[in-house]
Amino acid sequence: MKSADQAQGQGEGSGVQAQDMRTLSALRAPAPPREAVERLSDRALRAAIVNPDHSEAARQAVAEAMRARRISPAPWRAGVRGFLRPEDMHGVERRLFGWPWRRRVLVMSLARFSAIAIVAIAANAGIGGPAVDPRWFAALAVIVGASWALWLLMVALRQRPARLLYHGAGDEGPLRAMIRDELRIFGNTVRMDAPEAPVVRSAGDYRALARRMRSRVRLNLATALSSREALPVAAAPQWRGLTLQLIANSSDAILVDLSDGAGVLDGLRDEAQAGRCVFVTLWGRLEAAEAALATAGIDAPCFFYAPDGEMQRRSRFRAAIIAAMRATHRVPA
Repeated sequence: MKSADQAQGQGEGSGVQAQDMRTLSALRAPAPPREAVERLSDRALRAAIVNPDHSEAARQAVAEAMRARRISPAPWRAGVRGFLRPEDMHGVERRLFGWPWRRRVLVMSLARFSAIAIVAIAANAGIGGPAVDPRWFAALAVIVGASWALWLLMVALRQRPARLLYHGAGDEGPLRAMIRDELRIFGNTVRMDAPEAPVVRSAGDYRALARRMRSRVRLNLATALSSREALPVAAAPQWRGLTLQLIANSSDAILVDLSDGAGVLDGLRDEAQAGRCVFVTLWGRLEAAEAALATAGIDAPCFFYAPDGEMQRRSRFRAAIIAAMRATHRVPA
């Protein structure tokens, strides 16, 4: 299994899990009782020392207990295992852009064509055109309903969607269009610092976020039926770093938007150096974004999208996303 201590994602199963993160009332006290620390398991100690809701004295007591048990103070890098597996990286282009995707497009096209035909026949009859056998309307209505139902079923039961983290900020209109038109084909997008998103304020919220990222059917439907990201996320300041790392370590690839500057690189430099990040910016801000990457010592291309959300150099952008997925799963090209 992969080690959660490294920049690669998908860290669940390595001994560091999001469900270990719990706030203990005894450890919120300025002077926590010694027995409250001594009865914690090794995994609970690893979580307790980074929990921002625990007092400073409690974290110091936890650190002493870890030294006594000879537990190395490794970085906390919890993760939720994704739906893609390393073996899926072989032929991933065919899985993402091949027949399964085309089949969903064909079913949706059939539903739309039938709906347009119903409207056109009804409009023609309404302006004095020839009468149409009602059985045609019934047949087309059945086709529309069956096509939509089949499409929803195919979307909901998609077995191997990628999980992408979008991190950054830009103009909301172009940004949502880009997520909808350019990222949906890969799978489900989790957006950090999204407006009007549920806020992670406690250990319970942190664990709930991990559970939501495991809900494949719900995320698939949200991706298909929404004009925005499948899972919007925000976090209180003291929980922001842990939340960002949880999503990053749970994602197959990370999209970093430099439209509003290089500040979004903070907290993701290890992932960037490991090749897990793809960098984008809004049209007209490419030069500043490339300068920010050079200043940060990151040798990677930056792609730009238009105000309508269309990604320029789309084929290269898609290849970069797949390369980031392979870096996450440690599968060579």
